[in-house]
Amino acid sequence: MNDAAPTPAKPKKSWRRRAGTVLLWTVALTPGIAHWIWTATRPVEIPSVSESEVTTPVQEAIEAAREAVGRAPQSDEAWGQLGMTFLAHGLRDEAEVCLLKAAEIDPSDPRWPYLLIPEKGSIDPALAEKRLREVIALDARPPVPRLRLAELLWKQERLEEAEEIFREVAEQYPDIGRARLGLGRIAFARGELEASRRHLEQAVALAPAAIPAHQLLAQVYQRLGDTKAAREQLAHLESLPPKWSWPDPWWAEVASRSASAQNVVTHAGRLRDAGRFEEALDVLEAAAREHPDSPELTVALGMVLIDLKDGARAEDVFARGIELAPEMVVPYLGMGHALALQDRLEAAIEQYRRALEMDPRFAEAHLAMGQCFVRSGQLNEAADALSKAVRHDPNLIDGQILLGATLMDLDRLDEAGKALEAAALVKPNHEVVARLRDELASRRENAASSVADE
Repeated sequence: MNDAAPTPAKPKKSWRRRAGTVLLWTVALTPGIAHWIWTATRPVEIPSVSESEVTTPVQEAIEAAREAVGRAPQSDEAWGQLGMTFLAHGLRDEAEVCLLKAAEIDPSDPRWPYLLIPEKGSIDPALAEKRLREVIALDARPPVPRLRLAELLWKQERLEEAEEIFREVAEQYPDIGRARLGLGRIAFARGELEASRRHLEQAVALAPAAIPAHQLLAQVYQRLGDTKAAREQLAHLESLPPKWSWPDPWWAEVASRSASAQNVVTHAGRLRDAGRFEEALDVLEAAAREHPDSPELTVALGMVLIDLKDGARAEDVFARGIELAPEMVVPYLGMGHALALQDRLEAAIEQYRRALEMDPRFAEAHLAMGQCFVRSGQLNEAADALSKAVRHDPNLIDGQILLGATLMDLDRLDEAGKALEAAALVKPNHEVVARLRDELASRRENAASSVADE
């Protein structure tokens, strides 16, 4: 995942000697919950590496994360982010210290013990199974830990156990091709070729770049005597990119901590702020090719495409972002923007709703939904969405203005007045706010005159 990241020399362990700590990692199970406990004879020293061991950008990224821990030493998020920063640059020993500390502070967060399981490489199968089951006990909703466990069981030919997990995930997440591949593998192992074919065809439809699914499907076609279909699968394999892996949101978050990826996102953000969207696009496209599993890079690329009004391309990019990190809220917001650019307003509203299910206080999603409702003529719904937007972020000037204008269109003049007063507090000299307040005053006068005439 971090192919382009620097590969520093193995760091020295002087910080461990200085700390004089003795680390003990134990696992204690209480009713279905795994607690990862780290005990030390002295307070934990924040791990560090010397400037001679890593490149300058990596050192800067590590120092920024260390400073965050220094500011909030009891924050599991700060320790976890530092651990992910170490992991992103191949510093696994330092990462382990931080992730264990994060798990000690918040034993209920499954991310920290999950990241202690190597994404790739060798690990004792029994230990991997134990740790995966402990992660799942903390939170059984994320599909990837369950899929990794099922794949581990499949490799050990424990087919019934693996099949049960694959079926559960496929039912709960019907758009995940990885579960269908697992079911196809199990059917193939049992000699059930037709069932295997059905599952694998679904897998490649859901995950067109999934190399293992195409490889096995070619074998199934061959055994079924469909040589033409087998050749087509093999030909298709040649067109697929050689670097491919299943999305893993938590390890994708690690990839995003790579100094090179972070620097690119920051640089592209400055270009966007300067209105240099084409330059930002070039920078992000190049970085995304090097870090295809970084959700932050993917989201940043999608947002630049939104800036450029390229809704169709942005839709594809945000679909990849959702695939990489379904727990992140911003890709759903971006997908809504992409659909709205294409005038697919109902579909856009649905994406904003999904974002708000994850974060009901996400003011930008409320605002975007309100804008779509205004465009589709659903003014009452728009007023409701915009009211929530400014409630959660009173400084959202666009929301205050659009709410005031919408309430005026609904003849809810008193409410419109309050919204425009709030807008004037945010931007006292805003031209549009002044014009709307003048229009509102005129409408109030006309309404009062009409009442007097009656």
